[in-house]
Amino acid sequence: MDHETAYWLWVIITGAISMGYFVYGLKQRHTVTLIAGLALGIFPFMMDNLLWSFVLGIAFIAAPFVVRV
Repeated sequence: MDHETAYWLWVIITGAISMGYFVYGLKQRHTVTLIAGLALGIFPFMMDNLLWSFVLGIAFIAAPFVVRV
């Protein structure tokens, strides 16, 4: 799998998780999940390095489980 294919596959995966987090955050009024959903939907298009995209993506995916407000 080349770099571009892996990147777009990662964008699709984070987009699906982003949509789930965003809807859950809206319905449950859970701010951390809502912000993580927004960040997951936006950040892959601003990153051009696949490694840092993975690192930030995993951090945003884990944020609702780690940060309790």
